Parts: sequence; C-alpha cells; structure tokens
Amino acid sequence: MDAVSVSASTGTAGPSVNIIERMSSAVRRLESDLASTKEEMARVLRQRDEAREECVKLMSEVEEKRKLETALKELQLRFDKLENRYVHSMDMTDAGIMKHSCYWARSRNGCRSWRWISLI
Repeated sequence: MDAVSVSASTGTAGPSVNIIERMSSAVRRLESDLASTKEEMARVLRQRDEAREECVKLMSEVEEKRKLETALKELQLRFDKLENRYVHSMDMTDAGIMKHSCYWARSRNGCRSWRWISLI
C-alpha cells in the first residue's frame, strides 16, 4: 500500500482514522519540539558553564586586586612616614639643631674612622 492509497482509504474509513492521523501529526510536532528544546537546553548549559568560568576568573582577579590595594596602602604609609622623617630632619637642620654630621673616612694609613663635619 502506498501513501496515496492510504490517504484515499482514510477518507472513507471514518472519524477514528482522522483522529489517528491528527494524533500522529501532533506526536511528530511534539517530537520536533522536544528535539529543539533539547538543543536549546544544551546551548543554555554551555552558556551557564562559560558564565561560571568567567565568574571564577573575575573573582580571582578581584582577590588579586584587593591584595595589591592592601600592599599599596602599606607602601604609601611607609612612604609617608619616611617623608615625614625627611621633612622633620630638614626642619631641624634649618633651625640649627643639627649643626654637625658624621661620616666614615679613610685616614692616610688606610684605617677607617668617624669624621665630623659642620653643616653650617
């Protein structure tokens, strides 16, 4: 039996054959919908996995950034302290408090000793 003879015979067969054809058509449509839904689900799962990987990468970058910010703050504090000491020592020199300084020098015989120099 071929498709033409089946459809010709269904015209005279009655309402039960029409219902079966409609149900068969609905099943094919649902199977097609199911296949496209599975493809869509696979695509969404891939996107979810990529988003998770990106989140993990961004979180590690944020953690590294926070560490660098902490280190920068510590270095800035150290720099500020050293700068304060330098400015304070310059103020003391300008005020005449530090009038002498010392340095290492070599004498004629090659021995090292302290020498005092006047800053004023």
